[in-house]
Amino acid sequence: MPAIRIPYAFRRFTDNHPVFNSEEETISEILNDFISSYPLMQSVLFTTEGNLNEFVKLYVDGKPIEQKSDFHSVIIPEANITIITGIAGG
Repeated sequence: MPAIRIPYAFRRFTDNHPVFNSEEETISEILNDFISSYPLMQSVLFTTEGNLNEFVKLYVDGKPIEQKSDFHSVIIPEANITIITGIAGG
């Protein structure tokens, strides 16, 4: 089943779980399943308009998810979705 790899910085929102497994098929369904389990991740991942926050990047098996249309893609059951968070500073 597809898995979301959760970065350390976001684990405080997921009861310190590093991985979330889902039985859903599309990226959108998997993310909705994830947010249903961890509602605080909604505002971390998405803007109020429903777009991916600019400091968050998603990858499926190393391939970046760059367009909203990618969220409707069906992924293989063994896929890993990785959340990468940007670092602010200067």
